[in-house]
Amino acid sequence: MIRLTDKGDVYIAPEQIISIEPGDDGYSQINTLSGVYFVAESHEEVVRKVLEWRLLMERYRIAGAEIIKQKDAQWLFDDTEVRLKRIAGLEEPNHDTR
Repeated sequence: MIRLTDKGDVYIAPEQIISIEPGDDGYSQINTLSGVYFVAESHEEVVRKVLEWRLLMERYRIAGAEIIKQKDAQWLFDDTEVRLKRIAGLEEPNHDTR
């Protein structure tokens, strides 16, 4: 899922999106299988997030397959998981005290 904003956070599954259009008052209209959402992000930003999510999902699948084949791809799997969490707004808090 990707995190977008309206009056609060809105989480939308990219595979449910039918179309994205510029809306009124700077909002973007997202047409999904379950209804219409208006979000504060530009339609270009929504498209960027959807594309990034789809590319990361492919990378995640490839990394998982490589791990199953016993190749050294754990770093790719872990890095992709971190990126997927970031785009979904679920990143882990940074406990770095520097």
